[in-house]
Parts: sequence; C-alpha cells; structure tokens
Amino acid sequence: MTPKILITVMKSSYLKSGLVLGTILAGLLASSTLQAQDLASAKLLTNGEKYEQAEQALNQLIQKDPSNSKAYFYLGENYLLDYFSDTISNSLSDFTNKAKAAFEKGVNANASDPLNYVGLAKVANFVGDERTAEQMREKAKSYLMPYKKVNKKMVPAPKDYALTLAKLADSYLLNGKVDTAKALPLIRQAISIDPTNPDIYLIAGDIYIAVNDGSNAIKNYNEAQYHDPSSPLANIKIGNIYVRGKSLSAAIPYFEEAISIDKDFAPAYRELGSLYWSAGRLEQSKQNYQKYLDLTQGNIPAKIQYVNSLFYAKDYDEVINNVEDILKVDNSRGYLNRLIGYSYFDKKNPDYDKAAEYMNKLKQVVSEDKLLWKDHYYLARIKAKQNQDYVATLTELNNTKDEAKKAELQAKVNAMEKSIAEAFAEYDKVVEARPDEKSLKNEIANQYYSFRMFDKAAKMWEKNLDPSNPTVNELMQIGRAYYNGDFYKEAEDVFNRVIQKQNDYLPARVYMARTYSKMDDNNTGIPKPKFEDVIKYASVDSVKNAS
Repeated sequence: MTPKILITVMKSSYLKSGLVLGTILAGLLASSTLQAQDLASAKLLTNGEKYEQAEQALNQLIQKDPSNSKAYFYLGENYLLDYFSDTISNSLSDFTNKAKAAFEKGVNANASDPLNYVGLAKVANFVGDERTAEQMREKAKSYLMPYKKVNKKMVPAPKDYALTLAKLADSYLLNGKVDTAKALPLIRQAISIDPTNPDIYLIAGDIYIAVNDGSNAIKNYNEAQYHDPSSPLANIKIGNIYVRGKSLSAAIPYFEEAISIDKDFAPAYRELGSLYWSAGRLEQSKQNYQKYLDLTQGNIPAKIQYVNSLFYAKDYDEVINNVEDILKVDNSRGYLNRLIGYSYFDKKNPDYDKAAEYMNKLKQVVSEDKLLWKDHYYLARIKAKQNQDYVATLTELNNTKDEAKKAELQAKVNAMEKSIAEAFAEYDKVVEARPDEKSLKNEIANQYYSFRMFDKAAKMWEKNLDPSNPTVNELMQIGRAYYNGDFYKEAEDVFNRVIQKQNDYLPARVYMARTYSKMDDNNTGIPKPKFEDVIKYASVDSVKNAS
C-alpha cells in the first residue's frame, strides 16, 4: 500500500472514529440535558404543590435511569413536602418512611453522591433522631472536599457542592426552628461558591424566617427572584412573610406578582383566597379559591389542600360540602372522614351525632396505628358532648317513682356510662401521645368533674401540680373535688397542705371544718375545734367575714 493510499485510509478511519465518538458524546450530552430538563420539570411540579404528579415524573425518570441518584433525592424531598401539605390527615411516619426508602435507594444508586445522605439526615431530624441526623450529615460531608480547596475541577462540581451545603443547612430546619450556629455557616459557604443558584437563596430565606429575621429572609428571596425571574416561588414566600406579620395589604402585591409571572401557578390563587378570607373579603376569596380549583381540576390532593384551607379558615360547612364531593369521586381516601367529623364538631351549630358518625367511619377505614392523636382527642370530646345530659338524667332516675320510666332511664344511664367510659379511654390515648400538655390534663379533670367522677378529677389535677410549689388555688380545687366525692380523708390531707402553706387562709379552714363534720358519723364532736378555728381566723376582720 502506497503512503498516499495509507494516509487516505488512515484519514478515513480517523474520520469514522471521530464521527462515532462525536455521535456518542452528542448522545451523552443530549441524554444528560434531557435528564436535567426532566428533573427540572419534576421540581416545578413539586414547587407547584402537584406532589402526586411530581412523584410519577420522578419515578418515570428513575425507571429510565436507575443510577440517577438526584432523582431519588428529589423524590424523597417531594414526599416530605407532601406531608406538610396536609398535616391534618397525613401520617408523619408514613411519609418519612417513604422518603427514607427513596434516599436509601439513592445511596445504593450512587454511594458517593452526598445529597441522599443529607436526605436521610432530614428524615432523622423530622422523627427526632438527632444522633442519626448528625451521623448522616457527617457522612455527606465525607464526600465533599474541604471548603478551602474548592476549585473548578473538583468532584462534585462547585454547583453541586454548593447545593449540597445548602441542603445540609436546610436539614437543620424543623417546625419553624433552626440551629443557626450550624445552618448559617453552611448557607454562607454555599452562596460564596455558587452565588447564582436561586434554590440556595430560597433555603437561606427559610432559615432566616425560622429566627424571625424577616429583613434577611426578604433579601434572600429577592436574590432568588433575581436569579430566576421565571419562578413565582420567591414572591409567594415574601407574601407569606407579610401574612405572618398581619400586613395583609402588603402581601397581596407579591401573590399578584407571582400570578403575573405564571398565571397557572395554582398555590398563588390559594394563598390569595386564604388571605382575602382573613381580611373578610369573602367574594374575592371565593373567586381565587375557584381559580385554584379550576387550575387543579381532577387533582384530588389539590382539592384536599383547599379543604384544609377552609378548615383553618373555620368555614366548616364548606369543608363538609367539599369533602363529600371528593368522596363521591374518590372514596379510597377514607381518612377524609376526619375532616368532616372535626367540622361537624367545630361548626357554629355543632352536630355531635354526625361528628360521631364520621369519626366512627374513620375508625372503620383507617387502621389503629394510622389514627392521629387528634382523632382520639376529637372522639373523646364528641362522646363527652353526646353525654352532657348525664347528670340531669341520673338525677331524674333517682327522683322518679314510675317503674316503667325508671327502667327506661336506667337503660339510658347505662348506655351513657358506657359511652363516657369510651370517651375517657380516648383521652388516655391522647395523654399517652401528649404527656406534657397541662391544658389537656386540666380539660380531662374538668370532664371528670362534670360527670361527678370527683376522685378521678382530683387525681388528674394533682398530676398537673408543680410538686415543688403548688398554688393555694390549685390545692383548693383538688380538696373540693375530694370533698364533693365524699373522699374525706383525702380532702383533709389536701386542706392541711393549704393551711401549712398559708395558715390564715379562711376557705381552707371552712372546708376543713365541713370535712370533719361529714366524717363525724357518731356525733363525737370532732368538728367543734375546727369550727372554732374558723371563728378565730374570721374574727380578724369580722365585717369582711360576717357570713
């Protein structure tokens, strides 16, 4: 073969190789670009609170490329955000479990991608496992170069590195609280590495909101808007700052601006609907809610969010109407019975029987482990209200001479006592879930008292006492309950505690004398010194204490 022919063949070979290599690279680039576009589209669905559609999109992306660890991360985040869309009905354990499974699959897909370890830290933070949360954060950091060595050739790339730092900062946010000593340095580093990523500024704004620093929050949200003028999200967040500050008129332009950016961004209409409702502008509220429903037509989760907004706005009749409409279309969502049950209880003219009917339906379609503590709380209060005539019925039973009427009333009392016992069994479950809530225990004690279970009322009030410094009023409440229930020895002990605390406290000495009088079945005279004490301490101010 001559050199000329050889050169020609070699040229041809190189051209073919170059074309093949170029085709492969072009294909990879197109695939990577398409993947990024798909991921961006799925994130837009999440931002638009279309969580089920986002979940479908992300799962489709994962099916196409099971090694796409970022898709798993955003799927996990989608589950966590979906939980907050309906905290009335959604189970935290269900959604954190789904998120955890997604993040773990992301780790399996690419163990060196730090994002899914951050996701696992978030889940651990949500469920109160701070030890695991910190372990996962450290695991994520182990795949990042030291901050001072950041460079263009690093892995992960600077943009991914910065986003990971921001997500790490975000992992410290929980229930509107944040550890700024740990979160703020991370977010500042993220901004210094990539000052153009709007997602980083949005996280920064959320962190400042958690510490009530509205000025810095707005500053960062404005930066996010500047770097992504096509997104309505920053305006929604700024608007919500003004809503929180009760500056409703200042919030409206931001929601309207969000709509001008994206007229199909449904959450903006919902926020305006809620805002106008708070301002008493009901017609505008309904118009915006209707637009929200039109944009999310067929989207049951969106309608559920609307119903939640109605519930929080205390429009309970509309909640009932809308949930009944949803259940006609999709009766698989049995948990919605709770919203109707709650609403029948809370509405202006409550219907306790209807409330009980729907709460009982809820118990039939939702397993015990999926019931919320609030479900038990409403069930307890509903049953208590259904039996509020118990004392009157019992009195009527004790006073009636008609045997037929007596039998009828006895059957009614028996049924009421069974229902009342069920109410307190539900309260027990609430206390188990919320053991430190004093107001709850006080409510239960008041319920016991109203049903003449005086000893149980006293014992529940005792659980609320500060053992190191109970007040005189608290002790007197307990003492009177024991006295009214004929538990005289217990009453005596409590009134003695009051007298030891405040020797001249006349009501305690009066009740002590009455208690001794009740205990003196054989007329032995033991109450006499106690009544003499009453006279002694009352005579200090004979005018004031004339009675």
